[in-house]
Amino acid sequence: MSAALSFQFGQDMCWWAEHNKERRAEIIYDISGRLWRDLQPCRDMMLTAARLYGNLPTLGLSPRLYRQRQVGANRRRLSLNVIKSVVDTYTSLICKDQPKISFVTSGGDWSLQRRAKLLERFTDGTFYDQDMPLQAQQVVRDSALFGIGFVKLYADENDPDDPRVGMERVLPWEVLIDDQEAAYGKPQSMYHVKFVDKRALMAEYPDRRGDIWTAGSGLFEDLGEGFEGVSMIEWVAVVESWHLPRTTKSGDGRHCISVGQTLLEDEEWEERKFPFEALYRQRPLQGVWGQSLADELAPLQVEIARLLQLIQRSQMTAVGHWLVEENARINTNAINDVVGSIIFS
Repeated sequence: MSAALSFQFGQDMCWWAEHNKERRAEIIYDISGRLWRDLQPCRDMMLTAARLYGNLPTLGLSPRLYRQRQVGANRRRLSLNVIKSVVDTYTSLICKDQPKISFVTSGGDWSLQRRAKLLERFTDGTFYDQDMPLQAQQVVRDSALFGIGFVKLYADENDPDDPRVGMERVLPWEVLIDDQEAAYGKPQSMYHVKFVDKRALMAEYPDRRGDIWTAGSGLFEDLGEGFEGVSMIEWVAVVESWHLPRTTKSGDGRHCISVGQTLLEDEEWEERKFPFEALYRQRPLQGVWGQSLADELAPLQVEIARLLQLIQRSQMTAVGHWLVEENARINTNAINDVVGSIIFS
């Protein structure tokens, strides 16, 4: 009995092998929701790093919670933010030189050399179109602050007459990876949770308007997201899932886009890698999540804040005094706190 149940549970986890599309969407929703809960400690560390860097008491990283920042006139801020200084310095050192990509042909004919020049122009145009310097700066900062930075590459086909290569900086906490599966740094499945405006998604998938309208954030709501407030956007969590094929001809690779328990896109995935490029400041010993500068500098930041607080308390309690002899012929009205002042007796 236990072996049968274990086999059934293992089959249910393999959403890429499920032929029923409705069942496949349910499995993706369940697995991505579990991974979202399991990665809560990782998101908490990223939230702490964001608070220390931005010097703001942000409630959360999702759109609803990030909007509720407790900004007040009387709140105390770090007078010496070491984490922000080190992260900004690291980012500026890495991004001070913009890379230049060149395609060199070795012993190629005129036609091949011409294609290489056109490819170089196409790459430069793509970098300019996607604002690559700005995105690179943000990804480098993510790698320093959160331990890893992601760039997502995709085919931008919003305009059928003008398809383009799309590049997008992905927030690290939106990427879901099973830690056990990624123990050796090469996971076979990856999930990207994106919060999208319902109305924009319904305009893109008009035949799924009803399913999109009834869907919501679902399992991807962190603690406190029930806070009600005025918002111009109604968010819905969209999950994009990939499973890499074992071989180029195995046919078990899959790519799906789902909202709630409804599939929006479902196709075979033939590539042997995910459409993401990860940038590390320091690669982890195991897994995919690197160590950030915020984690390394947090003890130093706490110690500096403690010392500054002690110095401020000492300045308030240890007040200087002038000792004047009772019968001395000194004009006490001339005593002040000016450095190097002369007092005549």
